[in-house]
Amino acid sequence: SSLDKQLELAKLDIEIAEKKGESVTELLQLEKDILLEKKKTNDYHTIYLKYFLARTAYAKKVTSDYGSDKNRISEYDDIIKLNAAKFDFDWRLIASVIFQESQYDTSAQSWTGAQGLMQLLRETAAKFGDGNLSDPSFNIYAGCSYLSELQNYWTPKITDKNEALKFALASYNVGLGHVLDATRLAEKFGLDPTIWNNNVELMLKNKAEEKYYNDEVVYYGYCKGSEPVFYVKQVVERYKHYANLIE
Repeated sequence: SSLDKQLELAKLDIEIAEKKGESVTELLQLEKDILLEKKKTNDYHTIYLKYFLARTAYAKKVTSDYGSDKNRISEYDDIIKLNAAKFDFDWRLIASVIFQESQYDTSAQSWTGAQGLMQLLRETAAKFGDGNLSDPSFNIYAGCSYLSELQNYWTPKITDKNEALKFALASYNVGLGHVLDATRLAEKFGLDPTIWNNNVELMLKNKAEEKYYNDEVVYYGYCKGSEPVFYVKQVVERYKHYANLIE
């Protein structure tokens, strides 16, 4: 919707201002005004928690130590760079994932039990070691390991690296099974199962509708697919933004 787009643009404006060391007070007020309009919709509480509260908390944490002039994004940059390099990821991509997952809060925990900077479940992280998910080094290592595993799954199936990344990010967020369901739906309904935008992402959104989640090619049932679709968009857009500002 128009308000969703305004909200996305306001978020990006805030990030740009923060990186430049400029005041974000007016921009935060603009974001709040947009959210007041969104309050009239059923999705208000989800949006409020996801954007305004998280954004306000993060804005309070930003200091002059980070920004494009300092060539730094967060206090965890060195750990991110170290682990991203191990798996051939651009460290700014991992920074974008971390922001989307936890806003760089090591104590973050979701209702599903996902923990830490990259919001990992214990059973997922256990595949990559027996560390403390509150420890930034282990959490980022395990998160990069998991994202790499997903990237390696999709790369042989999707030759375009940028496309494969979108599928991997969606799988990181909602689980591989739901994304595979969406590719099967895409193929069945005449879309391209190897293209994310306007193809597989549409079918992932459709998995919230009974007609689709009960389809014979769907093995993992209902999914509120708008959430992973939005997740991919935000991570990719923020990654591009970081890449333009930070070396």
